[in-house]
This record gives sequence, structure tokens and C-alpha cells, in this order.
Amino acid sequence: MGDKGSLKLKVQKAPAEKSSERASDRALLKVLVDTGVFHLDQAYDYLLPAQFGDSVEVGTMVKVPFGNRTCTGLVIERSSNEVSAGTKFIDSAITSIPVLDHSTIALLQRTAHRYACDIWELIPDAVPGRVAGMERLFHSVTPPIAPNLPGKRSHSLKILEPGTSYIEQIRDAVLSRGHNGQVLVVVPDEKDLSLLLTSLAQRVDEEILLVSSALERSERYRNHLRALYRKPAIVIGTRNAIFTPLLPGSTIIVFQDGEESLVSRRSPEWSVRDIALLRAADFDLTFLSFTPTLEIARLVETGWLSLQASTIKQLSLAFDESKTSSDAVISNGLKSGSVLVTVAAPGYVNSFSCQKCRNHALCICGGRLMIDRSKGYVCSLCDAISSAWACNFCGQSSPRALSRGSSRIGEELGRAHPGISIITSSGKKRVDLLPNGKHLVVATNGAEPIGEYAAVVLLGGDSLFNRIGLHAEESARRSWFTALSLMTIGGEGFVSLPSAHPISQSLLKWSLYPQIDLEIKERAAADLPPYSRILTIEGKKSEISQLRIVLEEVEIFERVSALDLDGEITKLILRVPIDKSEALSEFVRDFKRVRSLKSLPPLRIRLDPYEI
Repeated sequence: MGDKGSLKLKVQKAPAEKSSERASDRALLKVLVDTGVFHLDQAYDYLLPAQFGDSVEVGTMVKVPFGNRTCTGLVIERSSNEVSAGTKFIDSAITSIPVLDHSTIALLQRTAHRYACDIWELIPDAVPGRVAGMERLFHSVTPPIAPNLPGKRSHSLKILEPGTSYIEQIRDAVLSRGHNGQVLVVVPDEKDLSLLLTSLAQRVDEEILLVSSALERSERYRNHLRALYRKPAIVIGTRNAIFTPLLPGSTIIVFQDGEESLVSRRSPEWSVRDIALLRAADFDLTFLSFTPTLEIARLVETGWLSLQASTIKQLSLAFDESKTSSDAVISNGLKSGSVLVTVAAPGYVNSFSCQKCRNHALCICGGRLMIDRSKGYVCSLCDAISSAWACNFCGQSSPRALSRGSSRIGEELGRAHPGISIITSSGKKRVDLLPNGKHLVVATNGAEPIGEYAAVVLLGGDSLFNRIGLHAEESARRSWFTALSLMTIGGEGFVSLPSAHPISQSLLKWSLYPQIDLEIKERAAADLPPYSRILTIEGKKSEISQLRIVLEEVEIFERVSALDLDGEITKLILRVPIDKSEALSEFVRDFKRVRSLKSLPPLRIRLDPYEI
């Protein structure tokens, strides 16, 4: 490991055997083989038996002999090139038609390179589980020829407006493309997907194709093949839809790129934003958001993305020190319509103290005690439940709420506004759409029912904006901007922070600039994303300690730190300047190849983790 040039491996040739029963035309195949061995990730040559004729083309899944095993393979080239003596034949074709096209294979290869992973870690995200019967529907279908659409591709960030449904604004962005190629829209969740489908169906006659893990297995596979062979005008979907094959010159729209749901939950934990950027050379690309992520803000700063700012000048808002209280904003709003109150946490009472001595209520295990309306007193750590509680210090049994959840706040608001319908929305008990009529809605951040509100009250500011995490403040900003966007033009809002707080001024002017400018400068000075890429490596403390000594000598790493986790596990955190991004990907790939070649025990290696 001390020699930085030693992380290169020789290419292993596929075993071979002689045969004369090859296809008469273009008999040589290049196949990516799912070996399960990281350092054997290159393409191997195989012969196509005559009986397959034209049924095996680029994008077809096949079975191939590999050593003493039979493995799955993906055909990435079919040619008439010279065949080396002893090249083996494929065993069989798994799919009866290609399930990937050239451009998507190339995208997967670029993604695998960026995240230093095996392409077979990505293929399940790009190709749904096979349902053989669906392939018969496309045996005679020829994909349309890609149109010649010259010109520079457009890349932009559009800040969404308040007072108009964001679903309608996404729909309008789709409609604005007219007949200028296909449009792919990627949204964070099924709620947004369902609402967007309904909105689009009311305005367009073209086919709208859904790409979603919530669909039945057969429908997922059929829709994947429809996208590949039919090239529908509009494709909308959740995270994995970003791999949908498109004609060159089409448009990709990503809504709220910073949402955690747009980051893959399994290795290599790719993000929709990164994949969209990898596709940008061939497509128009628009990011739609109420608040830009810092990664997108950096691209605006460099001029790579153009900015379409909001036209809103100022909203009507009250703050902590204002003469108008949150109660007054709620009461005034209920005179003309529904009111939305957002809170930081679900539950009833999430922490409490003794009413007499003010000491925090703790379980015998040391965990924080909560009050559940149906269960009683519950420990947040060990889940112990009790119907009674007494202070460990003074013995009194009168609790004093310190942190109220959505249920408790809804209960209190119901008493303060008798006769008004109270709706609570949080977690698994989310309400997606605001019902007709006048309602007082209490929702946790991200669970706000879509609708028009005469007033919006944003509670829990101190809690929300003091959370720790790489994306914590960014997520908090996005939550509040999204909630406030539901307020009708002319409505009144309340922000539970001082007016001098940076987020208060951003909400008031409906613009995160210059706050974003200041924050990205701070990130640059601290060598944090988006001005660096982060690599984390987790393993046994003894091995990580030795590895740290080696990696501190690798010149691309500007900072190397370690964090002890539970037990004997330690995490290395390494930072690389953004201009050395390519070098980092190459290093990690070679590092993993060497460990694979030496059969060393696995480490948990993550590039660009959502949270450190």
C-alpha cells in the first residue's frame, strides 16, 4: 500500500474452448459478468451459438460459463471482430429481448466509476425484476430512431413560488416542453407521484408512464420495457426512475433533489442528483425546488446552472417578538379558511420534567421518558412502559411538558378553538390532501396535507434548526419553505424564531440568497461538501488504525480523521477537494480491487454518504 502505483491489476482472460457452431454474423460478444468478485469486473469475450441468431443483442442478459461456475452476464457489444482461439460460448439467453440500451449501459458504467462500485450493484436499480411474459409484448417492437436535436443543452435551477400548488408548478414545467422530446420527472415519494399523475392526466392526451417500486412486479417490468421500446412522451417516477432510457435531447426534471428519499438506501448509495448530472450532456436538465441544496447552489455559483429566481418580493409574516402571536395568526386565519400548524416532532409529550423540582424525567436505564396518550409513560431507550410516574429526586408525580408532539399540540388547539375540525398528520398517519371545508391542521414537517391555507404557523424552530448533521439545516429550510408555500397569496404566517434569524429573513423575502452565499463560503473554508468529496471506511478498530497510517500518506486526502463507533468498530472519514473527484474514484476502485485480490475481509466503504 505504500507504493501508490501498486494498485493496478492484470486483466484475467476468460477460460476458453473450441467450437465451430458459432453464429454466421457478428459472433463475438463482449459480456460483463456478475462474478461477485470485485477485481474481475472487466468485459469478457464469448461466442454466440448459431441457434441464437439475432435474438441476442446489446442489452440482453445471458448465462455464461466462468471458471467452474455459470454466471449471469450482460451483453455490451456484438461484433465481427477476430475471435481468439478457444473462446467459450455463452450457455443461454436469460431475456428474450434486450433490457438495456447502449446509452443506459454507458450511464451505469459512468455511475459505477464515480461511486467506485461494480456495475452489478446498479443494474437492479435500472432494471426491475424480470417477468418473462411481459417480454413477449415487445418481440416485434423496434425502438424509435433518435431525432437529431442539435444545440447546447439547457441546465437550470428554478425556485418554486408560494401560493400556487407545487404539483401544478411541476406540471407546468412539463407542459412548457411542448413536443420538444420526452420529459422525465423524478419526485421524492408516492404522494407527489400520485398527485402529479392526476394533475397531468387532466391536461395532456399523451401516455404518462409510471416508474415506481409501489407498482406490481409485472407492471414495473412492463413499464420499464415500454420506456425502452415505446419512448412515451412523459415518464414520471420515484428514485430509480432516474435511470429511465430516453431519446437524446429530452428533458429531465428533478423535484427537491435534497430529499433523503432520493438517495439509494443500499450500496453504493447513489443520489438522483448525481445521476441526473451524469446524464446532463445529452439532456436538458431542470432542478425544481423551494430551496436549493448546497451542491446545486455551487453549480449556480460557477455558472453551470442558470437560476430562475422567484418573483415574490415579500410575504406577510409574524415572528417571536412580533405583537401578533401564533394564536392570533391561527384565529385570524380560521375566519377565512383552513390553517396549517407545523411541528417538529410527532407524539404526545416527548420529554417532561418534574413540576416541582424541574428535574428531567428519566427511566431507570437512563433513557428519556415520554408520555404516550394510550400507553402511559414510555422510555425512549428501552421501551419500558408504566402507568404511573414519580420524580426520582423529590418523589412528586406531577409532570411538566418540555417537548410537545403533534398529538398534544392538536389537543390543545382543539380546546382553544372549539367547533373547528382538527386534523393531525404525521408518520404513518399522514393525510395527503386537505379535505374540503375549514380545518385546523397539525402536521409534522414533511407530512403537511396539500391544499390552500389562509394561514401557516411554523412551530419548533429552535428544535428544528439546532439539529446536528451534514444536511440538517438544509432539510429544515426545505421543510419550512415547503410548508409556507401552501399559504394562499394574501395569507399570514407565523415563524417561531426571531425576525433577525437568517431563515426568518429568507422566508420573508422568499429567497435563500445571500444566506446560501455565506453558507457555501463557510463550507469551502471548512473543506466540506459541496467543495469536497467524503469517503468513509468502517471496520475493526485494529485494522482501521493501521489503515489510517497508510492513508494519511496518500496525497489526495487533505483531511483524515477517525470516529469510534459502538464496540470495536471505527470509522475513518477522509476528505478530498472537489477538483480531485476523479482521482478519489480511481483510488477507491483500486483500493477495493487490491483487497478483493488479496481476499481481505470486507470493510464498509461509502463515497459521498448522505450523513457522516
